[in-house]
Amino acid sequence: MQPHLSKADKDGRRAAFHSPWALAFLFGCLVLVSLTRTEDGGRKRLALSTPMQGIRDDSETDLVVATRYTNATYPGPGRVFRNKDRTPYPATMPGRPYDPTTTSTYERLWPGYKRPWWATKHPRFRGFRPPEGHSVCYVHVGKTAGSSIGCALGFNLHCSERQQYLPGRLPKSATNAFHKDVYDCPSTSSFYLFVVRDPLARFRSAFVYGRPDELDLAGEGKNWNWEKTKQLYVECSFLTASSLATLGLAEDGQATDECKQRAKDLMRGTVRYEDHLFFNYQYYLEAIPHGSNILAIRTEHMDEDWNDIELGLGGRARANLTFPHDNSKPKGFRDLSLSDEEKRLLCRELCVEIQTYKLLLRKALNIDEEQYELSVNELRESCPNEAAPKQCDFHTPNIKQKLVESRGYPHA
Repeated sequence: MQPHLSKADKDGRRAAFHSPWALAFLFGCLVLVSLTRTEDGGRKRLALSTPMQGIRDDSETDLVVATRYTNATYPGPGRVFRNKDRTPYPATMPGRPYDPTTTSTYERLWPGYKRPWWATKHPRFRGFRPPEGHSVCYVHVGKTAGSSIGCALGFNLHCSERQQYLPGRLPKSATNAFHKDVYDCPSTSSFYLFVVRDPLARFRSAFVYGRPDELDLAGEGKNWNWEKTKQLYVECSFLTASSLATLGLAEDGQATDECKQRAKDLMRGTVRYEDHLFFNYQYYLEAIPHGSNILAIRTEHMDEDWNDIELGLGGRARANLTFPHDNSKPKGFRDLSLSDEEKRLLCRELCVEIQTYKLLLRKALNIDEEQYELSVNELRESCPNEAAPKQCDFHTPNIKQKLVESRGYPHA
Protein backbone atom coordinates (compact mmCIF):
# COMPACT_ATOMS: atom_id res chain seq x y z
CA MET A 1 0.00 0.00 0.00
CA GLN A 2 1.40 3.35 -1.06
CA PRO A 3 1.80 5.96 1.69
CA HIS A 4 -0.14 9.16 1.35
CA LEU A 5 1.82 11.78 -0.62
CA SER A 6 1.56 15.44 0.03
CA LYS A 7 0.90 17.91 -2.80
CA ALA A 8 4.55 19.07 -2.58
CA ASP A 9 5.80 15.47 -3.01
CA LYS A 10 3.55 14.92 -6.06
CA ASP A 11 4.76 18.16 -7.63
CA GLY A 12 8.33 17.08 -7.01
CA ARG A 13 7.80 13.77 -8.80
CA ARG A 14 6.21 15.53 -11.77
CA ALA A 15 9.19 17.88 -11.91
CA ALA A 16 11.57 14.93 -11.88
CA PHE A 17 9.67 13.29 -14.78
CA HIS A 18 9.97 16.43 -16.88
CA SER A 19 13.64 16.94 -16.06
CA PRO A 20 16.09 17.61 -18.90
CA TRP A 21 17.61 14.16 -18.48
CA ALA A 22 14.26 12.43 -19.00
CA LEU A 23 13.43 14.54 -22.02
CA ALA A 24 16.85 13.84 -23.51
CA PHE A 25 16.28 10.10 -23.08
CA LEU A 26 12.91 10.29 -24.85
CA PHE A 27 14.40 12.34 -27.68
CA GLY A 28 17.16 9.78 -28.14
CA CYS A 29 14.62 6.99 -28.48
CA LEU A 30 12.77 8.91 -31.16
CA VAL A 31 15.91 9.57 -33.20
CA LEU A 32 16.77 5.87 -33.56
CA VAL A 33 13.93 5.10 -35.95
CA SER A 34 13.55 3.80 -39.45
CA LEU A 35 11.02 2.69 -42.01
CA THR A 36 9.59 -0.79 -41.98
CA ARG A 37 6.38 -2.58 -42.89
CA THR A 38 3.38 -2.58 -40.66
CA GLU A 39 -0.24 -3.55 -41.10
CA ASP A 40 -3.03 -1.10 -40.45
CA GLY A 41 -6.52 -2.17 -41.35
CA GLY A 42 -5.16 -4.66 -43.89
CA ARG A 43 -2.97 -2.07 -45.64
CA LYS A 44 0.81 -2.01 -45.54
CA ARG A 45 2.00 1.32 -44.24
CA LEU A 46 5.24 2.97 -43.28
CA ALA A 47 5.86 3.31 -39.58
CA LEU A 48 8.62 4.40 -37.24
CA SER A 49 10.38 1.56 -35.47
CA THR A 50 13.85 0.38 -34.56
CA PRO A 51 16.48 0.63 -37.30
CA MET A 52 16.75 -2.31 -39.68
CA GLN A 53 19.91 -4.32 -39.09
CA GLY A 54 21.97 -6.70 -41.16
CA ILE A 55 21.79 -4.89 -44.49
CA ARG A 56 24.74 -6.26 -46.42
CA ASP A 57 26.45 -4.65 -49.39
CA ASP A 58 27.34 -7.52 -51.70
CA SER A 59 28.63 -5.24 -54.43
CA GLU A 60 32.18 -6.55 -54.15
CA THR A 61 31.20 -10.22 -54.28
CA ASP A 62 28.04 -10.39 -56.40
CA LEU A 63 29.98 -10.35 -59.66
CA VAL A 64 33.04 -12.27 -60.70
CA VAL A 65 35.06 -10.10 -63.06
CA ALA A 66 37.04 -12.27 -65.46
CA THR A 67 39.21 -9.45 -66.75
CA ARG A 68 41.05 -7.27 -64.26
CA TYR A 69 41.53 -3.71 -65.37
CA THR A 70 43.93 -1.08 -64.12
CA ASN A 71 43.45 2.66 -64.11
CA ALA A 72 45.92 2.89 -66.97
CA THR A 73 44.09 0.49 -69.30
CA TYR A 74 40.38 0.90 -68.56
CA PRO A 75 38.89 4.37 -69.09
CA GLY A 76 35.66 3.75 -67.20
CA PRO A 77 32.02 2.85 -67.82
CA GLY A 78 30.64 4.12 -71.11
CA ARG A 79 33.21 6.89 -71.04
CA VAL A 80 34.75 6.48 -74.46
CA PHE A 81 33.84 8.80 -77.36
CA ARG A 82 32.64 11.64 -75.16
CA ASN A 83 34.87 14.44 -76.40
CA LYS A 84 33.37 16.74 -79.02
CA ASP A 85 35.68 15.27 -81.65
CA ARG A 86 34.61 11.79 -80.51
CA THR A 87 38.11 10.81 -79.43
CA PRO A 88 38.43 8.71 -76.28
CA TYR A 89 38.92 10.29 -72.89
CA PRO A 90 42.21 9.35 -71.22
CA ALA A 91 42.04 6.91 -68.33
CA THR A 92 43.06 9.56 -65.81
CA MET A 93 41.73 12.93 -66.84
CA PRO A 94 44.27 15.77 -66.73
CA GLY A 95 43.76 18.26 -63.94
CA ARG A 96 41.51 15.84 -62.03
CA PRO A 97 43.72 13.84 -59.68
CA TYR A 98 42.02 11.10 -57.74
CA ASP A 99 41.30 12.06 -54.17
CA PRO A 100 41.41 8.96 -51.93
CA THR A 101 39.60 10.89 -49.21
CA THR A 102 36.56 11.64 -51.38
CA THR A 103 33.17 10.77 -49.96
CA SER A 104 31.76 10.11 -53.44
CA THR A 105 31.24 6.42 -54.20
CA TYR A 106 31.37 7.23 -57.91
CA GLU A 107 34.77 8.89 -57.64
CA ARG A 108 36.14 5.97 -55.66
CA LEU A 109 34.83 3.49 -58.25
CA TRP A 110 36.25 5.46 -61.17
CA PRO A 111 39.52 7.17 -60.20
CA GLY A 112 40.18 10.25 -62.29
CA TYR A 113 36.49 11.06 -62.87
CA LYS A 114 34.54 13.68 -60.98
CA ARG A 115 30.97 13.18 -59.88
CA PRO A 116 28.78 15.13 -62.35
CA TRP A 117 27.28 18.37 -61.18
CA TRP A 118 23.74 17.13 -61.76
CA ALA A 119 24.30 14.34 -59.19
CA THR A 120 25.00 16.86 -56.44
CA LYS A 121 22.49 18.56 -54.18
CA HIS A 122 21.41 22.17 -54.04
CA PRO A 123 23.62 24.10 -51.56
CA ARG A 124 20.71 24.31 -49.14
CA PHE A 125 20.95 20.54 -48.51
CA ARG A 126 24.67 19.85 -48.72
CA GLY A 127 25.42 20.33 -45.05
CA PHE A 128 22.52 18.18 -43.85
CA ARG A 129 23.08 14.64 -42.60
CA PRO A 130 19.96 12.52 -42.03
CA PRO A 131 19.59 10.56 -38.79
CA GLU A 132 21.00 7.05 -38.75
CA GLY A 133 18.71 4.68 -40.61
CA HIS A 134 17.08 7.41 -42.72
CA SER A 135 19.57 7.96 -45.56
CA VAL A 136 18.10 7.53 -49.05
CA CYS A 137 19.90 7.00 -52.36
CA TYR A 138 17.80 8.22 -55.26
CA VAL A 139 17.66 5.78 -58.20
CA HIS A 140 16.81 7.93 -61.20
CA VAL A 141 15.29 5.65 -63.83
CA GLY A 142 15.04 7.56 -67.10
CA LYS A 143 11.69 8.72 -68.54
CA THR A 144 9.67 8.05 -65.40
CA ALA A 145 9.35 11.72 -64.37
CA GLY A 146 12.67 11.07 -62.66
CA SER A 147 13.98 14.57 -63.33
CA SER A 148 10.86 16.07 -61.78
CA ILE A 149 11.26 13.99 -58.64
CA GLY A 150 15.02 14.60 -58.60
CA CYS A 151 14.54 18.37 -58.71
CA ALA A 152 11.91 18.10 -55.97
CA LEU A 153 14.49 16.19 -53.89
CA GLY A 154 17.02 18.99 -54.35
CA PHE A 155 19.32 17.42 -56.96
CA ASN A 156 20.49 19.65 -59.79
CA LEU A 157 19.63 17.34 -62.74
CA HIS A 158 17.77 19.15 -65.53
CA CYS A 159 16.18 21.62 -63.13
CA SER A 160 15.19 25.08 -64.21
CA GLU A 161 17.03 28.13 -62.89
CA ARG A 162 14.37 28.49 -60.22
CA GLN A 163 15.18 25.44 -58.10
CA GLN A 164 11.89 23.74 -57.31
CA TYR A 165 12.78 21.49 -54.41
CA LEU A 166 9.97 20.61 -52.03
CA PRO A 167 9.91 21.01 -48.26
CA GLY A 168 9.90 18.04 -45.94
CA ARG A 169 12.10 15.24 -44.68
CA LEU A 170 12.44 13.21 -47.87
CA PRO A 171 14.51 15.86 -49.72
CA LYS A 172 16.81 16.06 -46.70
CA SER A 173 17.15 12.28 -46.46
CA ALA A 174 18.02 11.80 -50.16
CA THR A 175 21.75 12.47 -50.06
CA ASN A 176 23.05 10.72 -53.20
CA ALA A 177 21.88 9.63 -56.63
CA PHE A 178 22.29 6.83 -59.17
CA HIS A 179 21.56 7.50 -62.83
CA LYS A 180 22.76 5.50 -65.84
CA ASP A 181 26.52 4.95 -65.46
CA VAL A 182 26.93 7.24 -62.46
CA TYR A 183 26.52 5.09 -59.36
CA ASP A 184 27.03 7.30 -56.31
CA CYS A 185 25.12 5.37 -53.63
CA PRO A 186 27.08 4.92 -50.38
CA SER A 187 27.16 1.38 -49.04
CA THR A 188 25.56 2.78 -45.89
CA SER A 189 22.36 3.87 -47.71
CA SER A 190 19.34 2.77 -45.70
CA PHE A 191 16.89 2.94 -48.62
CA TYR A 192 16.93 3.07 -52.41
CA LEU A 193 14.19 5.25 -53.85
CA PHE A 194 12.99 4.29 -57.35
CA VAL A 195 10.60 6.25 -59.54
CA VAL A 196 8.70 3.77 -61.69
CA ARG A 197 6.28 4.08 -64.58
CA ASP A 198 4.17 1.78 -66.74
CA PRO A 199 6.87 0.06 -68.87
CA LEU A 200 5.12 0.61 -72.22
CA ALA A 201 4.61 4.30 -71.47
CA ARG A 202 8.25 4.58 -70.38
CA PHE A 203 9.40 2.88 -73.58
CA ARG A 204 7.36 5.21 -75.79
CA SER A 205 8.72 8.30 -74.02
CA ALA A 206 12.34 7.08 -74.18
CA PHE A 207 12.01 6.13 -77.84
CA VAL A 208 10.87 9.65 -78.76
CA TYR A 209 13.53 11.19 -76.51
CA GLY A 210 16.29 9.31 -78.28
CA ARG A 211 15.08 9.98 -81.81
CA PRO A 212 17.61 12.09 -83.75
CA ASP A 213 16.77 15.69 -84.51
CA GLU A 214 17.88 17.89 -87.39
CA LEU A 215 21.23 18.69 -85.77
CA ASP A 216 21.99 15.00 -85.30
CA LEU A 217 21.11 14.25 -88.90
CA ALA A 218 23.38 17.10 -90.04
CA GLY A 219 26.26 15.73 -87.98
CA GLU A 220 26.20 18.71 -85.61
CA GLY A 221 24.39 17.19 -82.66
CA LYS A 222 25.74 16.41 -79.20
CA ASN A 223 24.86 12.71 -79.24
CA TRP A 224 28.16 10.98 -78.36
CA ASN A 225 26.54 7.64 -79.28
CA TRP A 226 25.44 8.86 -82.70
CA GLU A 227 26.74 5.87 -84.70
CA LYS A 228 24.57 3.45 -82.70
CA THR A 229 21.59 5.82 -82.74
CA LYS A 230 21.88 6.15 -86.52
CA GLN A 231 21.92 2.38 -86.97
CA LEU A 232 18.53 2.04 -85.31
CA TYR A 233 16.56 5.16 -86.23
CA VAL A 234 18.03 6.02 -89.65
CA GLU A 235 19.39 2.86 -91.25
CA CYS A 236 16.42 0.77 -90.12
CA SER A 237 13.84 3.58 -90.57
CA PHE A 238 12.46 3.03 -87.07
CA LEU A 239 11.30 6.61 -86.55
CA THR A 240 8.19 5.78 -84.49
CA ALA A 241 7.27 3.07 -82.02
CA SER A 242 4.59 2.05 -84.50
CA SER A 243 7.08 1.50 -87.32
CA LEU A 244 9.44 -0.37 -85.01
CA ALA A 245 6.60 -2.76 -84.09
CA THR A 246 5.22 -3.33 -87.59
CA LEU A 247 8.53 -3.42 -89.46
CA GLY A 248 10.90 -4.80 -86.85
CA LEU A 249 8.89 -7.02 -84.49
CA ALA A 250 6.09 -8.52 -86.57
CA GLU A 251 6.84 -11.90 -88.16
CA ASP A 252 5.94 -10.52 -91.58
CA GLY A 253 7.71 -7.21 -90.94
CA GLN A 254 9.59 -5.73 -93.90
CA ALA A 255 12.78 -4.86 -91.99
CA THR A 256 15.97 -6.79 -92.63
CA ASP A 257 16.96 -9.57 -90.24
CA GLU A 258 19.70 -7.32 -88.88
CA CYS A 259 17.23 -4.51 -88.16
CA LYS A 260 14.81 -6.94 -86.56
CA GLN A 261 17.57 -8.01 -84.19
CA ARG A 262 18.35 -4.36 -83.46
CA ALA A 263 14.71 -3.77 -82.52
CA LYS A 264 14.82 -6.65 -80.02
CA ASP A 265 18.18 -5.58 -78.61
CA LEU A 266 16.82 -2.06 -78.08
CA MET A 267 13.77 -3.22 -76.16
CA ARG A 268 15.62 -5.80 -74.07
CA GLY A 269 18.37 -3.35 -73.14
CA THR A 270 21.20 -5.45 -74.55
CA VAL A 271 22.65 -2.86 -76.98
CA ARG A 272 23.02 0.85 -76.24
CA TYR A 273 21.00 2.38 -79.06
CA GLU A 274 19.13 4.70 -76.66
CA ASP A 275 20.44 5.44 -73.16
CA HIS A 276 17.22 5.22 -71.16
CA LEU A 277 16.23 1.91 -72.75
CA PHE A 278 19.71 0.47 -72.27
CA PHE A 279 19.64 1.45 -68.59
CA ASN A 280 16.35 -0.24 -67.76
CA TYR A 281 14.59 -1.56 -64.67
CA GLN A 282 16.62 -4.78 -64.74
CA TYR A 283 19.88 -2.84 -64.74
CA TYR A 284 18.94 -0.56 -61.85
CA LEU A 285 17.56 -3.38 -59.70
CA GLU A 286 20.57 -5.64 -60.23
CA ALA A 287 22.98 -2.73 -59.65
CA ILE A 288 21.93 -2.01 -56.07
CA PRO A 289 23.09 -4.32 -53.24
CA HIS A 290 21.19 -7.55 -52.87
CA GLY A 291 18.51 -7.38 -50.17
CA SER A 292 18.32 -3.57 -50.16
CA ASN A 293 15.32 -1.74 -48.73
CA ILE A 294 13.39 -0.30 -51.67
CA LEU A 295 10.97 2.61 -51.80
CA ALA A 296 8.98 3.49 -54.90
CA ILE A 297 7.17 6.52 -56.29
CA ARG A 298 4.81 5.60 -59.11
CA THR A 299 4.61 8.21 -61.85
CA GLU A 300 0.86 7.69 -62.01
CA HIS A 301 0.45 8.33 -58.25
CA MET A 302 3.30 10.68 -57.36
CA ASP A 303 1.50 12.76 -54.71
CA GLU A 304 0.22 9.73 -52.82
CA ASP A 305 3.54 7.88 -52.77
CA TRP A 306 5.59 10.97 -51.92
CA ASN A 307 3.34 11.70 -48.94
CA ASP A 308 3.41 8.07 -47.73
CA ILE A 309 7.21 8.11 -47.66
CA GLU A 310 7.26 11.55 -46.07
CA LEU A 311 4.96 10.32 -43.29
CA GLY A 312 7.13 7.25 -42.78
CA LEU A 313 10.17 9.47 -42.28
CA GLY A 314 8.34 11.33 -39.55
CA GLY A 315 7.20 14.27 -41.67
CA ARG A 316 3.73 15.31 -42.69
CA ALA A 317 1.62 14.95 -45.79
CA ARG A 318 1.08 18.01 -47.96
CA ALA A 319 -1.85 18.71 -50.24
CA ASN A 320 -1.53 20.01 -53.79
CA LEU A 321 2.09 19.05 -54.33
CA THR A 322 3.58 20.66 -57.43
CA PHE A 323 6.43 18.81 -59.09
CA PRO A 324 8.64 20.56 -61.66
CA HIS A 325 8.23 19.35 -65.25
CA ASP A 326 11.62 19.18 -66.96
CA ASN A 327 13.58 17.24 -69.59
CA SER A 328 10.66 16.10 -71.74
CA LYS A 329 10.54 16.04 -75.53
CA PRO A 330 7.35 17.00 -77.40
CA LYS A 331 5.56 14.12 -79.12
CA GLY A 332 4.21 14.47 -82.62
CA PHE A 333 0.88 13.15 -83.88
CA ARG A 334 2.60 10.03 -85.20
CA ASP A 335 3.75 9.17 -81.67
CA LEU A 336 0.37 9.32 -79.97
CA SER A 337 -1.39 6.24 -81.34
CA LEU A 338 -0.63 2.51 -81.33
CA SER A 339 -2.90 -0.24 -82.57
CA ASP A 340 -3.72 -3.18 -80.31
CA GLU A 341 -1.47 -5.42 -82.41
CA GLU A 342 1.43 -2.96 -82.17
CA LYS A 343 1.00 -2.82 -78.40
CA ARG A 344 1.00 -6.61 -78.23
CA LEU A 345 4.26 -6.82 -80.18
CA LEU A 346 5.95 -4.17 -78.05
CA CYS A 347 4.73 -5.64 -74.76
CA ARG A 348 6.01 -9.08 -75.72
CA GLU A 349 9.54 -7.71 -76.09
CA LEU A 350 9.14 -5.72 -72.86
CA CYS A 351 8.20 -8.85 -70.92
CA VAL A 352 11.28 -8.98 -68.68
CA GLU A 353 11.02 -5.25 -68.10
CA ILE A 354 7.38 -5.62 -67.07
CA GLN A 355 8.10 -8.49 -64.67
CA THR A 356 10.92 -6.43 -63.11
CA TYR A 357 8.57 -3.46 -62.77
CA LYS A 358 6.08 -5.65 -60.88
CA LEU A 359 8.90 -7.01 -58.71
CA LEU A 360 9.98 -3.48 -57.78
CA LEU A 361 6.43 -2.67 -56.71
CA ARG A 362 6.31 -5.88 -54.64
CA LYS A 363 9.60 -5.06 -52.93
CA ALA A 364 8.74 -1.41 -52.20
CA LEU A 365 8.17 -0.94 -48.47
CA ASN A 366 5.68 1.88 -49.02
CA ILE A 367 3.45 0.11 -51.57
CA ASP A 368 0.67 -1.92 -49.98
CA GLU A 369 -1.39 -4.70 -51.55
CA GLU A 370 -4.20 -2.39 -52.63
CA GLN A 371 -1.78 0.04 -54.29
CA TYR A 372 0.04 -2.84 -55.98
CA GLU A 373 -3.19 -4.26 -57.41
CA LEU A 374 -4.20 -0.81 -58.65
CA SER A 375 -0.93 -0.47 -60.57
CA VAL A 376 -1.24 -3.99 -62.01
CA ASN A 377 -4.80 -3.22 -63.13
CA GLU A 378 -3.48 -0.10 -64.86
CA LEU A 379 -0.78 -2.25 -66.46
CA ARG A 380 -3.45 -4.62 -67.82
CA GLU A 381 -4.84 -1.79 -69.90
CA SER A 382 -1.56 -1.47 -71.81
CA CYS A 383 -0.02 -4.97 -71.64
CA PRO A 384 -2.71 -7.45 -70.53
CA ASN A 385 -0.77 -10.64 -71.28
CA GLU A 386 2.38 -9.59 -69.45
CA ALA A 387 0.49 -8.11 -66.48
CA ALA A 388 -0.55 -11.60 -65.40
CA PRO A 389 1.99 -13.71 -63.49
CA LYS A 390 3.96 -15.50 -66.20
CA GLN A 391 7.33 -16.45 -67.58
CA CYS A 392 8.58 -14.69 -70.65
CA ASP A 393 9.10 -16.32 -74.05
CA PHE A 394 12.83 -15.56 -73.84
CA HIS A 395 15.47 -15.77 -71.15
CA THR A 396 16.26 -12.83 -68.90
CA PRO A 397 19.31 -11.11 -70.44
CA ASN A 398 22.64 -11.68 -68.73
CA ILE A 399 23.82 -8.14 -67.94
CA LYS A 400 26.91 -8.97 -65.89
CA GLN A 401 29.24 -7.19 -68.29
CA LYS A 402 26.94 -4.17 -68.52
CA LEU A 403 27.03 -3.84 -64.73
CA VAL A 404 30.82 -4.11 -64.63
CA GLU A 405 31.34 -1.52 -67.37
CA SER A 406 28.58 0.91 -66.32
CA ARG A 407 27.83 0.61 -62.61
CA GLY A 408 31.41 -0.25 -61.69
CA TYR A 409 32.77 -2.41 -58.86
CA PRO A 410 35.88 -2.17 -56.69
CA HIS A 411 38.80 -3.89 -58.38
CA ALA A 412 40.91 -6.27 -56.34
